Amino acid sequence: AELIQKYKNIKNLYEELVTDTAVLKPKTKEVLKQNKESALMSYELAKMDENVEIDFNIENCKFGNFDQKIVEDIFKKLEFNSLINRIP
Repeated sequence: AELIQKYKNIKNLYEELVTDTAVLKPKTKEVLKQNKESALMSYELAKMDENVEIDFNIENCKFGNFDQKIVEDIFKKLEFNSLINRIP
């Protein structure tokens, strides 16, 4: 985590490692070099794809007819006390 804070992301870290301007302990450099492929693959796999089309309609999420007493009883049983006053 300390290295990512300093270099902002794994790609910047490896760029510094290649130019040999990274101030790292020799053991850390060796471990990074040995695991470069795995680290970069993990980096790619962990990225969020923000260009995903989502079929979402807020109107479909609304609910209406429910028994307020039943919901209140369930909330009490589950100890959702702060939510009881929010039941519409």
